[in-house]
Amino acid sequence: MSTPGATADTNHVLVVVYQKTRKQPLAPLPPLVADSVTSPASTPCPVKDLSDLPTGPIRKISSCGYVTAALTEGNDLYLWGGRTGQPKLLEDLSGSPTPVDIEGLDVLDVAVGDGHILVLSTGRQLFVVGAGGNGQLGLGPGIKELGDWKEVSLPLKDGQKIVGVHAGYKNSFVLVEKTS
Repeated sequence: MSTPGATADTNHVLVVVYQKTRKQPLAPLPPLVADSVTSPASTPCPVKDLSDLPTGPIRKISSCGYVTAALTEGNDLYLWGGRTGQPKLLEDLSGSPTPVDIEGLDVLDVAVGDGHILVLSTGRQLFVVGAGGNGQLGLGPGIKELGDWKEVSLPLKDGQKIVGVHAGYKNSFVLVEKTS
């Protein structure tokens, strides 16, 4: 990869544009998380709810705060988490991994921030949900909270496409590849 150029707008969504120069496949990661019921927190073990999913093994985990996302090799998204006494990020969020449907689309990438989630579909559509008080949803300063998934359109130039999403505490990152 060449050196990336990064620009940030006033909405705290950083867009990184880079020129792709080589391909390196990533190996799938096995789902390993401590299960406090059957093993101590210091001993990693498989997550039973994620070990035999219909669309294949987990290829990505993203977690922040009290919410975790898992993405399968078959591009299905699973979410779980939350905290008693706190409002749910999504209505269907529970303590067990639950499949999430966003307009029937397959999911290419997911990022969980503290109270917000970004999802990139295989069609390169960007969806967000959750807290946006710091502009981390990319929808402007007037959007404080979204309870349902909303598509975000970025002003991409010709030859650019979104290839990844990342999230932090109260920020979001969209990785954009420049193909020409």
